[in-house]
Amino acid sequence: GGSHGIQCFLSLCSILTGIASLCLPTTTTTSSSSSKPSLSFKMILLQRSLLCAMTKHISGLLSASITSARSIKKFGYRNIQQKLNALALDPVSQYLFYCALMMIWIPNASLMHDATTTSNIVSLSVLGPILLREVISIMWVISDVIVLLHSTTTSSSSSISPSTIFLKTSSKIINAFMCMLFTPSKWSNANSYTKQFLLATLVSKVSIFMECITCVIVVYDAIVQSFLFEYALKTSSERTMTLWNVIQRLICAKLYMNFMMTRRKKIYKVK
Repeated sequence: GGSHGIQCFLSLCSILTGIASLCLPTTTTTSSSSSKPSLSFKMILLQRSLLCAMTKHISGLLSASITSARSIKKFGYRNIQQKLNALALDPVSQYLFYCALMMIWIPNASLMHDATTTSNIVSLSVLGPILLREVISIMWVISDVIVLLHSTTTSSSSSISPSTIFLKTSSKIINAFMCMLFTPSKWSNANSYTKQFLLATLVSKVSIFMECITCVIVVYDAIVQSFLFEYALKTSSERTMTLWNVIQRLICAKLYMNFMMTRRKKIYKVK
């Protein structure tokens, strides 16, 4: 009830701030005085999107932990402990770690301060897995609300209501779009369970692809900045970063590679 409403609100905030961050134009000309504020505001919106998604995942984990704690007397401490340990491999926990790690990496990411195209690619690869799942989650909630409103209106009146027309039109548009993603025979002949499975598989493939791109970007940024810092030490040239910045990038790269190692089974499944 209440926790689900809070999660829906946080998902909506994550979507709005994430889309605003992706749509915000960035300039790279050093002569323009508005280039730095525009880029910094873009990064702030990106961080807010990750923060909202992370808060949503935290609320979900807290709800699961509270429910499990109340069930200790019924199912026993060992069974509950096994369930809580399994949460570490749950997608909710994994994306909670992903959001937290990206919030630490983004302020120090040199690629976020490069050309506009590079900055947009990095932003899309970082926010892509989050926005994709949040948009689908909100769409499921909206569809459930519309179906509930439709069931209440049709039971009280026999005439065709606007919700009926909206549901039929939306169903045709969604089916036509899904038939383009999948084969028409495969989508049209599938039942509701198979359609959900096909959609979940598609979302997993796109998310894994973007996560792999982000992994390459994070590792590349850590390696390049480490070499630049070492070169600055050897040549006694001006350094644009401190040793702590380099250590942060190396730690983020290591943690992200560990994150991808926990996702390797998922990667093998979606191949």
